[in-house]
Amino acid sequence: MRRARLMLILFIAPAGLFRDGVARLLGDVIDGAEVKCVDYTLSPVDSGQAVDVLVLDGDYLPEALTTASASHHGAPNVPVLALLTSVDPQAVEQFISAGVAGHLGKSESSNALAGALRLLVAGGRYLPSAVSGWWTGGGRMK
Repeated sequence: MRRARLMLILFIAPAGLFRDGVARLLGDVIDGAEVKCVDYTLSPVDSGQAVDVLVLDGDYLPEALTTASASHHGAPNVPVLALLTSVDPQAVEQFISAGVAGHLGKSESSNALAGALRLLVAGGRYLPSAVSGWWTGGGRMK
């Protein structure tokens, strides 16, 4: 018997081993999740599916910011999580301005990933502890 899909995650990243590995991990950490992968060239709003959460490889900054902004304007209720190699203040501020609700360092654990996804789907924001120390929460850096 096939289990019901509880969450649809759209993972946007360049094709390759990283995307394949993270897609598998996303499906494993959230029971019942379905993961679809696309390149930055496809608008998440035009994917034709009711996406629950959008996950971006945030290391491709221009493409990721453009995608996040388009998603936020076209589907403002779909939370976006950016995966970043380096969680630095300037990049986080740019992503927050583009409508991203969560940021997760690529060195974090799969439990942190699962927690961030659940928090975003529930309507919250996810900022790693390294970020929360310099973020005012009012849309600007300290």
